[in-house]
Amino acid sequence: MNLTDLTDTQQNYLEAVFMLSENESSGTHLVDIANKLGVRPPSATEVIARLKDMGLVTQERRDKILLTKTGRKIGGQVTARHNTIRDFLTNVLRVPNDVAENNACKIEHALDTTTYGRLCDFLDHLDQDKIEKDNTIPLTLMNKGESGILKRISGGAEKSRRLAAMGVRIGSKIRLLQNNHNAPVLIKAGESRVAIGRGLATSLHIFENE
Repeated sequence: MNLTDLTDTQQNYLEAVFMLSENESSGTHLVDIANKLGVRPPSATEVIARLKDMGLVTQERRDKILLTKTGRKIGGQVTARHNTIRDFLTNVLRVPNDVAENNACKIEHALDTTTYGRLCDFLDHLDQDKIEKDNTIPLTLMNKGESGILKRISGGAEKSRRLAAMGVRIGSKIRLLQNNHNAPVLIKAGESRVAIGRGLATSLHIFENE
């Protein structure tokens, strides 16, 4: 049995048992699973019973719920997907933690094996790409009110000249005033307010203030 053979709900339950179990033999209680998933115990009982029939969990009467070998394998796969997507949303796209956690719960079921593999490859690339290790972030991924120093401009000399004409240069103090999708990015560079098109704004790499 594989991950794709299960419904989203069944995957969520295996993930919950996997995360709530300290080790292979510890297991977890039904009420803890229900609380984690935000469902009533009777609803959780129905799904757990189905997972037992599928050979993915075991449970003696009134005892803890344990993952079988296959159940643990699939639960670990779902958990790994969730964590990878959440980390991508928070660390790369800079989505707030609570939003990223909620979105990861939805996206983890939608990605096929090929797309998920490409995402993992992309994150591995970021880990290896030295130019991304200068602790900067693209201006377009900053949030309103955040500030920092312009450390790098990617894309060649022409972009640097265009930005210099706006008063934006390497070393400029940048404060983000507005960053709405499909709209120019509004910043304060030094004492000036500057609107920059998103295509150009993404080439600005900011060393963010703590």
